[in-house]
Amino acid sequence: MQPLPEMTELTRTIGKFVQAILLVCFAGNVMAQEVSQEARKHLVRAQTAAEMAKTNHDYEGAILEFQKAIELAPAWAEPYYQIGILQDQLGKYDEALSNLTRYLQLAPNASNVVQVQDLCYKIEYKRDKANQKRNIVAAMTGKLQKKGGCPMGVCWLSGFTQVGDEIKATISSVYEGWGDSVPVEFDGAVIKFTYMYYHCPNLTEKDYFPCPWQVSVVAEVISTSPLRFKTKEAWQQKFGDNAKNYYEAEWEFRQ
Repeated sequence: MQPLPEMTELTRTIGKFVQAILLVCFAGNVMAQEVSQEARKHLVRAQTAAEMAKTNHDYEGAILEFQKAIELAPAWAEPYYQIGILQDQLGKYDEALSNLTRYLQLAPNASNVVQVQDLCYKIEYKRDKANQKRNIVAAMTGKLQKKGGCPMGVCWLSGFTQVGDEIKATISSVYEGWGDSVPVEFDGAVIKFTYMYYHCPNLTEKDYFPCPWQVSVVAEVISTSPLRFKTKEAWQQKFGDNAKNYYEAEWEFRQ
């Protein structure tokens, strides 16, 4: 996971959740374990790092402390549980499942066994949805075929690219230097993005040249094999009478 430079709403939510659950679990279980003082020290350090975290990078520091506790006391169940909870909240689903499964193996008679097993089922579902989203994003970088949409062709969507976790829509233009690359929101089911289009449909509008339009696109996944989207486009003039036009289209992606 890429570190974030400042606290986000997700980070604050994780922080509150981690504080509550680590305090309860630590107080109830840590003193009952026969483990070295050094291992306990790193568990406390991990808990403190999670409580103080302001960015995702800070939570990585907590994870490192948990891992040190595990290295020093590999048969101690508690660090596996606490690191698994934190990894789930950070979206590290495979790692979370691995550590929570190990916790269940080491503490089969723990009072929270049923709750932890149910949590594993939830994490499996979230992992599967995240994997599906990654597969869709990968397919979006293939060849785009479009049906329908706006008939004007001065600027157009020509495809998508991915750099790290960021998805961008590539807007091409017949006019050199007027192309663009705009950020895309995608939750795994619906895409949203906005770009500027330039076209003066009538000679009488030459005073408004280059006649900008704002194009807002919403596209919903309707098939994953092949990948297809049903799209709606809202075109609004940013000149003259600010008229709006609406179009529907379908996208299909081929590798």
